[in-house]
Amino acid sequence: SCRASHVGMAATNACHAGLTYLAFLAVGTSCGWFVVNGLYNLAANEPEIAEGGKMIGEINRNGALVSLILCALFGLYPLVFGKISNRVEIWSSSLLILLSLLSLALLSVAWKVPAIVQLCGIFGNLVGNGSILLLFPLIATNYRGWLVAPLRAGTDLSSMISAFLAQAQSSNGVDRSYPTWLLFLFYTIISCSGLVAWCVILKYDIGLRAADTKKPQDADLEAVSAASSVTNEESLKQYPDNGHSKIKDLIGKSLESYACPRSLVAPIVMASLTQITQWSIVGTIGEIGAEMCDPESCSGRSGRFVFRLSLTLSQILVPLGSLVSSLGTCPRW
Repeated sequence: SCRASHVGMAATNACHAGLTYLAFLAVGTSCGWFVVNGLYNLAANEPEIAEGGKMIGEINRNGALVSLILCALFGLYPLVFGKISNRVEIWSSSLLILLSLLSLALLSVAWKVPAIVQLCGIFGNLVGNGSILLLFPLIATNYRGWLVAPLRAGTDLSSMISAFLAQAQSSNGVDRSYPTWLLFLFYTIISCSGLVAWCVILKYDIGLRAADTKKPQDADLEAVSAASSVTNEESLKQYPDNGHSKIKDLIGKSLESYACPRSLVAPIVMASLTQITQWSIVGTIGEIGAEMCDPESCSGRSGRFVFRLSLTLSQILVPLGSLVSSLGTCPRW
């Protein structure tokens, strides 16, 4: 009977862990690059919207500007207000998930309007970069460490889902089996599941670290604000008459958060280079290069097919590797 009890408890724990994994996977699917991936697939299936690579180029340009501005604000925030509190991270992450959902819903009714497409591209890049800067640190700090893996896998899973649905809509980038508004409606429904999962996670404190006795939103009322004020007071006392030294000290404290072991420098540099190559070079000229393969013209069916197939493969293979890696354990440094 004792053995049966242990088996039953192990099965219950496994089931609970599986549901927790799926919940954070759904959140990652909703808050990552779902909108941007949806717009890439829109360009692959709608030549009139793509305009020979112009639309993707503008989305990448606007996305780069949004990323630079957001990263600058993220870097300046601690210098002015101190460490970002858990309450801010929770509300910001919730708004990012909601913004992703609203963007997909808007595209389902106005995907033919170029201004709406560009606006949603800005929103999509804001959601993707904001999730990396706010949601991931929130989960890594306040929730069990292994939950970062399904969250990250979920952001990649959104690209796989968008590619599969878009490939089903048009296998050659020209002919369509169902309308584009229905494609974005499918995206919207999937994004809704992430919002529901996030609400359930917050309501029932799913995945919180066992050592935490307070909710994340309660912990910031004293710890974060106190730490911020103490840091600023110490800096003022240390440099009472030298404003330049104070600013230098505050910048140094902010840069400390980027410190990492030497063994991680090479993987970080490699990952950064792959991202630059993917989004700054391949993502920008991929459609143009694919259409130039067409022997008839730059707007021929063969070129559209090459772009459609290459986009599908790129959005499937990377998420597949991410999902596989999320099932294993990662050594800690």
